[in-house]
Amino acid sequence: MSDSTKLIAITGGIGSGKSIVSHILRNMGYDVYDCDSRAKQIMGENTQIKKRIFAEIACDAISFVENERDWESAEINRAALSDIVFASQDKLNTLNGIVHEAVRHDIKRWYEEATQKDKRIIFVETAILYSSRLDCLVDNIWYVKSPLELRISRVMSRDNTPPQKILERMNCQQIEEQMLEKAIRTKRCRLINNDTNIPILPQITQLLKGND
Repeated sequence: MSDSTKLIAITGGIGSGKSIVSHILRNMGYDVYDCDSRAKQIMGENTQIKKRIFAEIACDAISFVENERDWESAEINRAALSDIVFASQDKLNTLNGIVHEAVRHDIKRWYEEATQKDKRIIFVETAILYSSRLDCLVDNIWYVKSPLELRISRVMSRDNTPPQKILERMNCQQIEEQMLEKAIRTKRCRLINNDTNIPILPQITQLLKGND
């Protein structure tokens, strides 16, 4: 977003290994913004977002304390919300539209803080680079890619999600992956192969050298 601080996206489909790359980078001293965890935090704190989820997606996605309509203490039923949006592309698009703008504003705030600290390179981890329009904010893209069977196995081991639900989520990310396959042909996008045959750390080190 500026000449002083470079913002790089770490992206790829569910189970590809984005979090592993982010973990390595944090251990190397780099700042990484986790869109998924930050979005969950913003959703939980923002009453307007909770009201819109209730009105535009499903009332079952919001839980009230003792059935009182207190939006400050209301909580998002994340399991119910996930089941609803990943079964309906329209509702997923609605949720993304509600949350993405707030996340983009938060990233811009975080980015400004990094520039004031003279950070040379910072990272943002996201599974939905294009649908969130974060591709317009980043300078470069690191595309983490893994075989389908390995991705399914990782997600099943991570959170006991049934294979069918994993495939539903992957289907929702098909357009994202198609866009990344096109982007990999450009100089802006670089591939990180996470198929267990090639160590990740040397790939990250080489990519960092390319951003010196």
